[in-house]
Amino acid sequence: MKKHSIFICIDSLIGGILLLFLSCGQDENLSDMQANRIPITFSGTINGQLHTKVTATSFEAKDSIGLFATLTSNSLEGKRYIDNLRLTYNGNKNSFTPARTVYYPEGKAALDFIGYHPYQSKGLEEGNTALSVSIHSDQSTHGNFSASDFLTAKKQHVESSDNDVVLNFIHRFAKLKFTLIPGEGEDAASILEDDPRIIVTNIYSQANFNLINEEITNLQKPTEIFPYGSWSNNGEKLTGKEMIIIPQSLTQTNNSIIIEWNGRIYTCQMPEQLMRTGTQCEISITATQKGGEILNGVAGIVSDWATVEGKTTDNNQENVAIHTAAFSFRQSDIYRIYHEGKAMVDICKEYLISNELTSTAIVAYPILTETESPDLKKGTVLKLLDTSDAICGGTIIWDAETNHFTYEEGDKTAVNKFYVEESGTLNLTSGDHAISCDIASLTIKDTRDAQTEIYPIVKIGTQYWMKEDLRADCYNDGTPLKKLDDLGGGVGYFKPEKLEYYFYNGETVLAGELSPEKWSIPSDKDWEDLKNYIGNDASLLKAGTWSLETDNAGHEQQGNVAPVNNLTGFSVYPRGSWLNGKHNNNGRLNGYWALKEGSTEIADKMIFFTGGSNNFYLSDPIVKEKDYYKAASIRCILK
Repeated sequence: MKKHSIFICIDSLIGGILLLFLSCGQDENLSDMQANRIPITFSGTINGQLHTKVTATSFEAKDSIGLFATLTSNSLEGKRYIDNLRLTYNGNKNSFTPARTVYYPEGKAALDFIGYHPYQSKGLEEGNTALSVSIHSDQSTHGNFSASDFLTAKKQHVESSDNDVVLNFIHRFAKLKFTLIPGEGEDAASILEDDPRIIVTNIYSQANFNLINEEITNLQKPTEIFPYGSWSNNGEKLTGKEMIIIPQSLTQTNNSIIIEWNGRIYTCQMPEQLMRTGTQCEISITATQKGGEILNGVAGIVSDWATVEGKTTDNNQENVAIHTAAFSFRQSDIYRIYHEGKAMVDICKEYLISNELTSTAIVAYPILTETESPDLKKGTVLKLLDTSDAICGGTIIWDAETNHFTYEEGDKTAVNKFYVEESGTLNLTSGDHAISCDIASLTIKDTRDAQTEIYPIVKIGTQYWMKEDLRADCYNDGTPLKKLDDLGGGVGYFKPEKLEYYFYNGETVLAGELSPEKWSIPSDKDWEDLKNYIGNDASLLKAGTWSLETDNAGHEQQGNVAPVNNLTGFSVYPRGSWLNGKHNNNGRLNGYWALKEGSTEIADKMIFFTGGSNNFYLSDPIVKEKDYYKAASIRCILK
């Protein structure tokens, strides 16, 4: 019995051609077509040096293509000899496995083949020749990036014979690649360390692709696209970020490039360009941190995926439309939006807890001009991360006395874009009266004795907390502290070698001001308010890996480690304690100082978190049977 192989090849990315010999088959034979006894078999080899569809690899296990075949005398709109046959790469010997075996038709009947990748189970309805195609909005993962590419291949008038059928796949989408060029006062190594984050806005993510005339129509669903790849230092510039887009017109009016870098959000215009099938635009951005939030020097060089041609432009753009997706909350859980140096709005990532609504949320609060503090009675919920219910866009109202909220629901699944007006009001629909804004992460910059520590901030209920434990070796007026070994040794701090953990004894807390300016050591009431808001469930505060604490003999206690989730973002890590002249119980507990409400005196109890329980534990601040204080961590609260 003769065997006939269909060999499929795919055009490479830049620099070469990759031949992939794939296998093909059918989903369903025509009812009035007799198949002969010559099966169409499928085998594959890789020929050439270059790589594949999107990344520098070949097809991967479980990658699939779809295949249609018609008699040469028929069209794809009519009867199909092979209808959307699925071929799956099995990762072994470069072969593709068809969903079922198919055969060539009898006699001299010829076939026309159309293949596409990635496979869609829905296929084409009878009479239709256009596939619904789409890209992923988040292409940061390898899987989503690869699945966002779309390729097709055609081969016509193939008769049953010993000759191989070769299908050459070509790219039907386009690609954007990004380069960051350090501007004046910047260097590539420093920019790389901060790992700037890129988003492109208002990219159409869905369309129809006609397999006959190869036209793309019905562009829809504009969204923000997150690129694939990691930055690398390529001499004096950073490269490595890229994204797949459906071919479309890119304009300065509709499209922006948003960059989050070093806690600030910058916006620059997209170079004007009509992106066509199989082309890529290499976008170079000159990156300089300035007082404003604009990155200048945007250059777009358009090329085929294999041959370079060119066009350049320089642009800049103000932040008028503010995209919720731009907020990564990497440096802090709060951003502040400014207009001409004036604080306008805070954007918070916070955990909302009530009987009516419990979810991680992104919430906007206008800033009160008189106090430069957020107005917690006029918050707007932009996004709820734990529900898809259409209730976003509503107003959240906090009661400072009870530390709880009420929510007047909106009607949106999410607010993806908003505008700020000069009054500080958020407009969720129109930018007619919008002002330009600067956006930066809100952090504590604590400068002491020529050293600066930067702390992120987290909002929990109506409270604003430092998201990390204090790291200070002097008081906030610059008076140095002595590094101590033993409790009872006077004023100072305790620090394990090779760990950035700082513990402070009660004598040090009483002797001077340790908190950053405008912040303070929390009172016993502050801790109680936090405890009540989260329902005494410390799992919402704890982060990292915890173990069970040990007894006085050093043996681990019996029981199970309590689960942690840190949903509030408070981030209590099990950093241990200082006892008997050394660091103890690392990975098992952490304790914090509290002051008496309305006083600078140490509270009657200090707060401990342990690995074996998710309760708040209270402990005496004085060492048992001694006349000196224990040592503990410090977490500050905004007053």
